[in-house]
Amino acid sequence: MAISKMKKLTLAVVDSVRDQLLKELQALGAVHVDSLQVESSNEEETNVESWAEGLDTVSSDVSILEDQRKELSSAINKIKEMFNAKIPEFEVTSSDVIQKVVAKYEMVQLTEQLRALDKQTRENDTIINTLGLELHQVQAWSVGVDDMDPIHGTSSVLKGVVGHISESSFAAFCGAIAESTDLADVVSCWVKDKEVYCYVVAAPNVWEEVNNVLKASPFNTLQITRRAGLLEDIIATLQSEIASAQQKHDMAVKEWEHFSTKINDLALLHDMLEMQVQQIKASSFALATDKVNFFRVWVPEDYMPKVEAILSIHNKLIDVTVEDPSEEEYSEVPVLLKNNALTRPFSALTSMYGTPMYGKTVDPTPHLSIFYFIFYGICLGDALYGALLAGFSAWMMFKNRANQGMSNFYALLAWSGLSALIAGVVFGSYAGDLFANYIKIPALTDLRFTFSDGKSFFDKPLFVLFVSLFLGAIQLWYGYWIKFFVSLKNNGIGAFFQEMPWIILLGGFFGWAVFEWIGGMAGLDLVSDTTVGYFFLAMKVGAGLVILNNIRMGFQKSVVGGIVGPLAGAWELYGISGYLSNLLSYARLLALGLSSGIIANVFNQLGFGMIESLGSINPVLGIFGVAMLIFLHLFNLMLGGFGAFVHALRLQFVEFFGQFIEGGGKDFSPLICKGTHYTIK
Repeated sequence: MAISKMKKLTLAVVDSVRDQLLKELQALGAVHVDSLQVESSNEEETNVESWAEGLDTVSSDVSILEDQRKELSSAINKIKEMFNAKIPEFEVTSSDVIQKVVAKYEMVQLTEQLRALDKQTRENDTIINTLGLELHQVQAWSVGVDDMDPIHGTSSVLKGVVGHISESSFAAFCGAIAESTDLADVVSCWVKDKEVYCYVVAAPNVWEEVNNVLKASPFNTLQITRRAGLLEDIIATLQSEIASAQQKHDMAVKEWEHFSTKINDLALLHDMLEMQVQQIKASSFALATDKVNFFRVWVPEDYMPKVEAILSIHNKLIDVTVEDPSEEEYSEVPVLLKNNALTRPFSALTSMYGTPMYGKTVDPTPHLSIFYFIFYGICLGDALYGALLAGFSAWMMFKNRANQGMSNFYALLAWSGLSALIAGVVFGSYAGDLFANYIKIPALTDLRFTFSDGKSFFDKPLFVLFVSLFLGAIQLWYGYWIKFFVSLKNNGIGAFFQEMPWIILLGGFFGWAVFEWIGGMAGLDLVSDTTVGYFFLAMKVGAGLVILNNIRMGFQKSVVGGIVGPLAGAWELYGISGYLSNLLSYARLLALGLSSGIIANVFNQLGFGMIESLGSINPVLGIFGVAMLIFLHLFNLMLGGFGAFVHALRLQFVEFFGQFIEGGGKDFSPLICKGTHYTIK
């Protein structure tokens, strides 16, 4: 439950073993290859920069492999879409299996075949769709049009046009055509959406008069087809062309069906290319001469024996320098978070915030996990909701067990559900008051915590406010202690001057604010006047030490700095207002817990009211009331669950992490034998 300690390795690798070494390191899955930059060529330096002047970067053109990989990926998705085929996901295989598959295919030929097949399929689909639309148009107009030659102007005896005009204008339009000439006619074909679709035809010698009427009327001209001749011939030709294209399409589908039986092979080849691209890109991070490649890699200290064993195999062809990263390099060191099975699901929350800086802070995951667990439970605070969330998440976690990322996500939801279940039992909330007032189960509701006067938690909201702020004070003070130990590690004894005064001050402030101020509001007599005096004494001592520390630091800079030190200290003490704001922010635990329970109670009233009213009409109708009750509670579960997630997480990111986290770290991205579909063991 920490940030893994890293070792920096500078490797000089003879060209002949470079690719083999990268494959072996990739199989280990614990080596992060970094870009090797030449920043200086000082002769006094002993690291790689001292002799790397003039070295070239390694060529890394992966465009051909990337094109082949994309073609395979497109084919796999096409097969899934066409045949609903099951694509391998998170499967485990061996390098021997991949080599056997690779031996069965010529990659260039295979990808060219898939590309051509995909192109043919898309072209046939386009042709069929286009011809189908054209056929539909021609068939629709065939009720009034029998020849396209007049419309295209290739007939010597008739000239015509098709289009549409509004129903309200159609009669006047026909009258205008009739008045303009006796050698014209308007054929109504159909009416749709109050528009009349019609065919206007006339003798060529009077077309100018007809055309003037068309221009003066709200007539919209349409095009049926560019083909000439009789419509029945055009329809026959279109049907023939569609049949031919459909035949080609069916042949292409048969080829895709053939490839669908080889989808596992395609997935393996796809992942092999992914790993090859990864290797080549890693090579591009190196600097090289004609015969030697120079790499910088980062290795978790726990994996060093395995890495050294791999390097020893090529001992005479590899030179290696192992170093601890310097403080100046901390921003470049990749960060690997190390957590056990209990806290690993919560690492997703840390990832949402950002990667912590190596050497400058700690892994916050184990520290936030217990607080997030408690806060989520208080915010949702319902045993039935928690049981549903935990049960569903546990099932999904098992179902996605091969996918580590999804499994961890559902494990986090399962922990969240468990916390809500525990809090719900303590609060006596099961879908609100469902088991207390409607479906009475005393064995469950009697498990709730009650005070000596028989009241439960939410009967005393000020007490819940006290608990919320008490937990907040603990987390904030705990966060400052983490900040102290991080500072002690990085700055030594300076942490006692810089951080310890604030620990004393905040200890007194939080003690007074929670036990005396908020506790007093809740009617709790928790501390004596003597204890309150100790709280104020701690605040005075802490404040005095803060001012003295500012005076000390001022004199370290200049005499004037020391003289104005008290003013600087007073300004720093103004920061106590921020801690008050942070403390009061934990009141959201009370608000979320109350709102979830109140909404559930309202939904119970609505649901059972509907069941009663509909059931009085017909008992069967009561089923609709039950369905509505279930829907409302599922809605409240989603609403409350998401709200609990957001607010419990906000308390970690804003109030807690702000105490000690320094972000901006670099993610650990090792070479791995893992593709989209398969992991190679």
